[in-house]
Amino acid sequence: MSNEQFDHIENKIRKAAMQSEPPFNELAWNKMEKKLDEESDRKRPVFWWMLATILLISVSTGAIFMFNESGSMRRKNLDSANVESTVEKYS
Repeated sequence: MSNEQFDHIENKIRKAAMQSEPPFNELAWNKMEKKLDEESDRKRPVFWWMLATILLISVSTGAIFMFNESGSMRRKNLDSANVESTVEKYS
């Protein structure tokens, strides 16, 4: 079978597709607008979740540095107290 045998069928399908226009449905457009509005409202929580995550990471990092620094200060104080007690023993 050659392609020429099916050309007339293809031409009829192409012509029908170009001439057909889907009917306008007001209800369908209203539903689509509602869905689009819902999607734009969903984007806002993403911003707040990202902001909360950044804030949590910042506070956690600050707390880690603060507690590590105070821990090292305690060690320095203990070391100086040990040195003083050792000096007193041998004096």
